[in-house]
Amino acid sequence: MRTIEIRPTRKFGGGWVAYEGAGIEPVFPGQRGKGDAISYAKGRFGGGRGEIHVYDDAGEAVVETIPVDDKRYG
Repeated sequence: MRTIEIRPTRKFGGGWVAYEGAGIEPVFPGQRGKGDAISYAKGRFGGGRGEIHVYDDAGEAVVETIPVDDKRYG
């Protein structure tokens, strides 16, 4: 199953990163960064299935798991 992690980052002055794998981790800055990262991740599944794991502000624990399937985001 494919998983994308949404985590805070200190790179590039802060923001949230949508981590898919090495080299695929766009950063979304600003107050809307977390929401923008989640929206990006939902769009990356392209009708497939998987999960989005959203971490807390410290980046230490998953606070939300968003299931993605072809019916919701395809």
